[in-house]
Amino acid sequence: MAYYQGTGPVSDELLVERQVAVLPTGHPLAARAALRLADLAEEQVVRSGDELRVRDGAQLVQLVAPGRVVAVLPESVRPRLGRDMAAVPVLDAPTVALHVAWPAAGTSRAVAAFVRVAAAVAYRHTAPNASATARLSS
Repeated sequence: MAYYQGTGPVSDELLVERQVAVLPTGHPLAARAALRLADLAEEQVVRSGDELRVRDGAQLVQLVAPGRVVAVLPESVRPRLGRDMAAVPVLDAPTVALHVAWPAAGTSRAVAAFVRVAAAVAYRHTAPNASATARLSS
C-alpha cells in the first residue's frame, strides 16, 4: 500500500489494470483476440482522460455503438457493456490506476471505513480478472 503523506491529500492505489478497445460487435476489429495501438490508427479513438466533450458513459456508448468512435478504457468496463459492444485488449496501451484519496487530516473512523470498503469493492470487481491487481488496505 503506497501512501502519499505530504501536505495535500493522502491516497492509496486500489488497482492497476490493462485497457481495452470498446467497439461495436460488427466492427472489423471486434473479432480480434487482441489489438495494438497501431491497429487503431485509422479510427477516431477516445481514451481515458481525453478532453473530448463526453458528459458521461451513456453519451460515450451512443458514440461507440454506431461506430462513430472507438473508446480505449480500463478493462473494468467489460461487465457494463451491452451485447452490441466488444472489448478487445490493447496490448501496448499503458495501464491505468484507480486511487482513493482523502484529506491528510481525515483520519477518522469513517474515512478509514470508506477506504476499506473502496479497496474491497475494487478487489471484488477485479478478482476474476487476472490482468488487474488490487491492493487491500489493512
